[in-house]
Amino acid sequence: MTTPESADLQAEFAREVEQGYTHCILEVSSHALAQERVHGCRFAVAIFTNLTHDHLDYHKTMERYQAAKRKLFEKLDAAATAVVNADDPAAAAMLEAARGKRLTFGVTQAAAGRPDAARSGSHLTIEGLDIQAREMRLRLDGTEVRTPLIGRHNAYNIAAAYQCALALGIGPSVIKLGIEAVKVIPGRQEEVVCGQPFRVIVDFAHSPDSLAQIVETYREFTAGRLILVFGCPGDRDPSKRPIMGEIAARLADLAIVTTDDPYYENPEQIIEDVAAGCPARRVNWQAVPDRKAAIEMALGHAGSGDTVLLVGRGHEKYQDFAGEKVPFDDKLVAEGFLTKRP
Repeated sequence: MTTPESADLQAEFAREVEQGYTHCILEVSSHALAQERVHGCRFAVAIFTNLTHDHLDYHKTMERYQAAKRKLFEKLDAAATAVVNADDPAAAAMLEAARGKRLTFGVTQAAAGRPDAARSGSHLTIEGLDIQAREMRLRLDGTEVRTPLIGRHNAYNIAAAYQCALALGIGPSVIKLGIEAVKVIPGRQEEVVCGQPFRVIVDFAHSPDSLAQIVETYREFTAGRLILVFGCPGDRDPSKRPIMGEIAARLADLAIVTTDDPYYENPEQIIEDVAAGCPARRVNWQAVPDRKAAIEMALGHAGSGDTVLLVGRGHEKYQDFAGEKVPFDDKLVAEGFLTKRP
């Protein structure tokens, strides 16, 4: 689970305190909030990044999904700080729930004058956003930051981290050093380099929004074709499958749909659900259930100036077929093929 059960979580915190740790950064999932897994946790800072189509197999509606995320901000006491992406439509709900200090961030200036944001905090506008093929530059309160983590979604995440660090009393120059020290995050826009004349990127994108973000980011810097390999997991929200199929068919030059984690569903049925979003089965569409074969097909089709995106699994090291965990690593499969490719 992303967030452990409450008793396990408190036991882990106790071990960390005994070992001398002073801070813990925790990803709090919407499932954890709905199930009270963070019961008893007192947060110094809570960050809201965005609310997009995901996890509806559990929450059923976007309204319930938002309500679950809002619980994190309802838990904050008056001494805590809420850091909120003001560009997201759900921002107002999170800010309204928070009792303490409110800090917002965004690319636009739209939230700067909102009473709920300005009442007890400040707004950070992401300025000078310059996204290049392998580097992004942005200004935050006059501090210029350079990072290899490209894309607008990364700009938002960096701004969130910046505001969080400020709330914890860390100075801008130190924050800049910390951000610029991050060169790669395994499985997140991780480039595979084996001397090939095209780019290969491994990423964890597994929702409609994240899929669109990653494809649009690399589309801008691809001189040739953009080739996409992706799938959808089983036993999860089936409503997002045709949406992701439509995004893939619209934005990629060649989309190869394959397996992710089928769990207890039929892999071919999942692929059919994804394909339902592809208008009239356009010619840029291929269905290859075997993920290794799908990756090798994509790499085999790639030529100079192309970009191949292998998305959905990122850093994960196995696939789950009806409870059987089969070792599988997108990056290793790509490296194995590329080292043998003429």
